Amino acid sequence: MTDDYNHEGRDQNLKPQRRAWLVWAAVICGILALLFFRNRLDAGGESISQHQFEKLVDLGQITHATVYYDPQNPLNEVVGKYYKIQNEGRVEVPFRTRVRMTASFEEKLFSLPQVEPYQANNALMSVLWSVLPIVIIAMLIWFFFIRQIKQGMKGVPSAAQLHARSAQQQDRFEKILEKWEEQAQRMDGVLQCLEKEPPK
Repeated sequence: MTDDYNHEGRDQNLKPQRRAWLVWAAVICGILALLFFRNRLDAGGESISQHQFEKLVDLGQITHATVYYDPQNPLNEVVGKYYKIQNEGRVEVPFRTRVRMTASFEEKLFSLPQVEPYQANNALMSVLWSVLPIVIIAMLIWFFFIRQIKQGMKGVPSAAQLHARSAQQQDRFEKILEKWEEQAQRMDGVLQCLEKEPPK
């Protein structure tokens, strides 16, 4: 019964720790996802074609634009804002597009002061993508194997505990022997009394 209670108590203590580890893993994955997609999350807006974008550039309606360079992608993502006249007022509209840059168009685009280039830190992302699976696998191995072994080792008694238990058992055994000796002495006394009584 005591072992069952100890086992149940151990399981109840493990549940909050497992939940905490799952929460921390979710938080770390969420932070990495935000770092990777932050530029795209911040850059919502109307999706326009390359023809529309070039037309806006020719008309001078681009108020701000950022050109993202990715060596692994032949198309450049452009995110920014352009203005349009609406209700006799000037309204800025966020936009995003993917364009194929030619040398002449790239030179024309970056001649505008409101356009700026941006290149993501691909080295950092490649390191993260290469290290992250190893970290996740190491966490899983630690969580499911090493941690379970440590928890199991906690239930194994130490040498001092084994010595104390053996000493207690030896004391109990000696007490039982003493009681048996007392009973044997009483029986001997009774038998001696019976032998001393004269026959009738």
